[in-house]
Amino acid sequence: MKLSKVQANLLLLMTAIIWGASYIVVKQATNAQMPAGLINAFRGLIFASLAYLFFHKTINKMTRLDFRIGLTAGLINFAGYQIQTIGLKYTTPSNNAFFNCHLRCISSLCGLDHVSP
Repeated sequence: MKLSKVQANLLLLMTAIIWGASYIVVKQATNAQMPAGLINAFRGLIFASLAYLFFHKTINKMTRLDFRIGLTAGLINFAGYQIQTIGLKYTTPSNNAFFNCHLRCISSLCGLDHVSP
């Protein structure tokens, strides 16, 4: 699928809007005393449903090893979202996004985003 530059930029803009809005939505949920685990369970359920909708053929062909690797990655991701959501109780969405982005940049610079075989 070939995207034009305009289409690619619009998709990138849409992604940034959704990503940025998620901090505000999660902050509103934490202000309403919703537990972090429940917030992230909803997020995970939405993601899992969309992933299965688009990749059901590949998911249905997974091996046990594929499942174990995916489960491990998912648990690490869940732990990160839990920490981020709990931290959002004590700060603003903009600070939370700022720290999150810088952590990703720093881990990339340190080589923590690359796993050697």
